[in-house]
Amino acid sequence: MSGRFLRLITIDEARRIIDANIQAIGGFEIVPLIEADGRILFEDLHAPVDLPPFNRALMDGYAVRSPDTFGATEEKGIRLKVIGEIRAGDAIEDLEVGRGEAVEVATGARIPERADSVLMVEFADRVGEDELIVYRHVAPGENIQMRGDDIRRGENLLRRGTGIHAREIGILAALGMDQIKVLRRPRVCVISTGNELEYPGRELREGKIFDANGYMITAALLELGADASFIGVIRDSYDELRGTLESAISEGFDIVIISGGTSAGRGDILYRVVEDLGELLIHGVRIKPGKPFLFGLCRDVPIFGLPGYPVSAMITFETFVEPVLQRLTGTGPGEKKRVKATVGARIHSAKGRQELMPVRLEDSSEGVIAYQVHGGSGAIRTLLDLDGYIRIGEEVEIVEEGEEVEVELRVGRGNLPPVPP
Repeated sequence: MSGRFLRLITIDEARRIIDANIQAIGGFEIVPLIEADGRILFEDLHAPVDLPPFNRALMDGYAVRSPDTFGATEEKGIRLKVIGEIRAGDAIEDLEVGRGEAVEVATGARIPERADSVLMVEFADRVGEDELIVYRHVAPGENIQMRGDDIRRGENLLRRGTGIHAREIGILAALGMDQIKVLRRPRVCVISTGNELEYPGRELREGKIFDANGYMITAALLELGADASFIGVIRDSYDELRGTLESAISEGFDIVIISGGTSAGRGDILYRVVEDLGELLIHGVRIKPGKPFLFGLCRDVPIFGLPGYPVSAMITFETFVEPVLQRLTGTGPGEKKRVKATVGARIHSAKGRQELMPVRLEDSSEGVIAYQVHGGSGAIRTLLDLDGYIRIGEEVEIVEEGEEVEVELRVGRGNLPPVPP
């Protein structure tokens, strides 16, 4: 296999192979409710209590027995005796409303025993400390929210697989839950390879460059909800790479992502390590940039090999790894944001490979204009300038100036500045 690619395949073929060889991540973990945003519910959730947990007043007024108000009019009021007051949060103990009696209640307060309605404060006059004149009758249940009216204990509220966000967290908090079972996050480790790489923050010696991919890919994984760990930078050594990969597998990582060393050149050894430890399923895709993309299984653990150039690494990550993480974390195949644009200058493409052409976007009075970002997959500046990608088909060699295209927006570039007048 040395010195050549396994077989160049299309993007769609590569995705089918990857999907067929990655199983769902099993298991759950219990997390504090305040930290559950973005997680996926592990099991159906049934309400542990009634909401509200007691009959409560929907507005300020007086808790009464409705028959005691029948016949009351503005011209002929009915007198009731006020026997107490209940505010929201008060414990009422044995307070009970008898015939001809009333209890002053605040919005949200518990309704005392034997009372079946709340008379709005506007329809009564208080006389002295303990007398009330009622000028309107109330029906049974009026202005009261009964226990369990909102949510019944045992009700199936949320289904397994539901995404937990602010709304769901509010519901669970109202039910008194302070922790929740969620799907376990996939554990993913990231490894950078290359004799030329140095850690940011260290002295940059001659012939060295700072590693970008390890930090960039780890950050992207965290944004997708993975439990991501950057293992570090290792040299282009078969033994060192094999040992690091074996350690990652034995430590229980669900997925391993390695950048660099994926080409078929003499110094690129990742595909040989994967072949020796497991099965190499993809080595070379008809995509530009990103042709050396690699995928295989080592002891049933998926191994993704991304090209070493940062732009190629990010494009292949978003094309092949991101959909997998969305599926495993339960966030679903997120729909990419797209925008229509007009090509600002002729773009030349490589025939025979689908090209994801980085572009920057500019607004004009005539609409959005897309310009090719020059610099290539090895230029860090490309990552800074690009707003999105144009997908150019395998048979297309030229995209003419003025041609309308669809731009797939880069993550974080979903909001464009307003079009000037």
